[in-house]
Amino acid sequence: MSRLTKHQKQQQNRKNMLMILFGLIVIGVIAFIGLPALIQSALFVKEIQNPNKNVQTDTSQNTLIERFDVDPPETATNEARIIVTGIVENYNKIDIYLNDDRIDYVSNPSKQFEIEVEGLKNGENDIYFVAKNTKTNQSSESEHFTIRYKSGELELTIDSPSDGTKTSKQDIDLSGSTDTDASVFVNNTPIVVDFSGRFRSSLHLKNGENSFEVKARDTVGNETSQILKVVYEPDN
Repeated sequence: MSRLTKHQKQQQNRKNMLMILFGLIVIGVIAFIGLPALIQSALFVKEIQNPNKNVQTDTSQNTLIERFDVDPPETATNEARIIVTGIVENYNKIDIYLNDDRIDYVSNPSKQFEIEVEGLKNGENDIYFVAKNTKTNQSSESEHFTIRYKSGELELTIDSPSDGTKTSKQDIDLSGSTDTDASVFVNNTPIVVDFSGRFRSSLHLKNGENSFEVKARDTVGNETSQILKVVYEPDN
């Protein structure tokens, strides 16, 4: 082998070694820098696919669902108090309002609560409730409810016939008066009452003594009744 050829071969070997060394350096740089970047890229893609995972977890752990539902009470009563029920969650106080005045409150109510509202006045009453969370200052106002309260005895006057009447007619008229909001029943059969509280009906009699229960009932549940006896004696 000539010196020239040997020299050229040595130069080629050095070039090959340099290329190998350069390749190793490049691989090392990629391994050192590229792998963490690849990991970060993978994490970034995962976060994009699940952007709200952590937020949802925190929200589910820290957010309390508040609820306040009041059942509609009876719209009319013959007592000066009424019971109201409902459901409350995550409120620790319920204020009670009657005719725009706060009359009472309930602390730490049970989930299914029952509240007695007292002090109704004759006529229409407006009641409502405000649930409060004293720790978060959150509040919720219920629907307003109108309750009609009527006290005292119900009027029922029978003008005709009078009790114990004797008649030769088989059909006679019954007439009288009651409260304007009342219904009238004769032996549990309803009869017409006009806007002024007057009523009139026809009674069919059988031979001998006839007994009729005349009953009045108003919209708040007050009732009163009278027993009316009429004797039918037909002409011979």
